[in-house]
Amino acid sequence: MNNFSIKDIEMLSGIKAHTFRVWEQRHGLCFCKRKNSQHRYYDNDDLKAVLRIAFLYHRGYKISKIAMLSKEEIVKLASVNMEDLNYDSYVYQLVEATMDYDQQRFERIVLSSIIYFGFEKSIIRVFYPFMQKIGLLWVTEHVIPAQEHFSSSLILQKILIAIDRLSSLILNQKETVLIFAPEGEYHEIPLLIALYILKKGGIKTVYFGADVPMAQLEYYCRYKSVTHFYLHLITNFLNKDVGEYLNKLAEKYPAITIIASGPALKSYHNLPSSVKIVLSMEALIPCINQ
Repeated sequence: MNNFSIKDIEMLSGIKAHTFRVWEQRHGLCFCKRKNSQHRYYDNDDLKAVLRIAFLYHRGYKISKIAMLSKEEIVKLASVNMEDLNYDSYVYQLVEATMDYDQQRFERIVLSSIIYFGFEKSIIRVFYPFMQKIGLLWVTEHVIPAQEHFSSSLILQKILIAIDRLSSLILNQKETVLIFAPEGEYHEIPLLIALYILKKGGIKTVYFGADVPMAQLEYYCRYKSVTHFYLHLITNFLNKDVGEYLNKLAEKYPAITIIASGPALKSYHNLPSSVKIVLSMEALIPCINQ
């Protein structure tokens, strides 16, 4: 049984802690449990209850109406047909299926997303945000590795099949993007999503994967031409300074444009001009077009 903090709940639901407290005071909606110290915490069942209510709230239901519903009525309302859901709703449902290790439901949600949104929109608007949330929970030890592996392996299969179907595309030979995550960063799915987007855009790619030491980049670039690096960071890998790493990379490879993405980069500014920060997969597409 996992315990989640109010910050985790904010991140997963998209609803501020202050709003939850207002709901508790005005409508008696209390999802949390309390330790002896009176600090709030949430377990798996609490998280699922919050996600269901967040789903209804984001779909326009008034919180006063939701507060009058029984637990069974909330579950029934939240379990609507998949074609009626928006992107965020799919993300919520994938998180819930992951917490329960419900493979059949997880695969049904993934397949439904692909059918209704198409593969590209699904990976950008559903799978990527979902993996960001699960990755951050894994880093803070609120999701155990088995849960992340459970979900990531299922999505990984779909992405690899889609990438394989792009193998016959004619590529732009003028640019070569080397895709990797630095040593100590182990999340691979964001890299594969970028690989899919780049290949579909006709860009020649070289895929190194996750946990790549600087020495491997140096060896490859010594013998092969690379115009761009693409790297993704979910965590502050190995407790190193991300800005320092990017500055070192830019200094070592001044002729290479560095495209860096991921939540670990939100607070970094004043980086070298060769470093381009991309905070979402949607923002990567204009980069490709440029």
